[in-house]
Amino acid sequence: MSELYDVNPELNPDQKARIEAELGISNKKIHAKFVLTAPLHPMLSAETGRPIHTDVVSIVEIHEGIRDYISRPATEEDKVKYPVQWAGFQRALANPQYPIDHLAGAKPSEVAMFKSRGILTIQAAAAIESPPPEIAGAVLRAKRWMAICNGEKPRIKLEAVA
Repeated sequence: MSELYDVNPELNPDQKARIEAELGISNKKIHAKFVLTAPLHPMLSAETGRPIHTDVVSIVEIHEGIRDYISRPATEEDKVKYPVQWAGFQRALANPQYPIDHLAGAKPSEVAMFKSRGILTIQAAAAIESPPPEIAGAVLRAKRWMAICNGEKPRIKLEAVA
């Protein structure tokens, strides 16, 4: 394979890997990930006169050694080609886990304390029964977040202003 590149020594490793991938001569791994994307739906947007986006299951294939990638709508062949990744995506859709980094109002120190305790999701933070005082406020916010996710309305105590 190296003699292929001797004619053009100016190719960088990324360009070489791209050529190998396009020629189908690469033995490198392909990392695949299924994701939900929200592209603009042109027909619905034209009908309503405002932008309408729809959820589409897409796949991201990242060839080892190539830095960039393109996501595209997933096909049935992709689901068969990457069954482990497809199963993981299905599990994630059925039981979404929200990263603790996304907890509204969480300070970096609170996030770091959760992570040091092995708590990586908002669901796990909300499940803490008697939290230490340094993360008690964040645990309360996590419980409120989960209540809203479960369809409950949060209770807000209103106080009279003098």
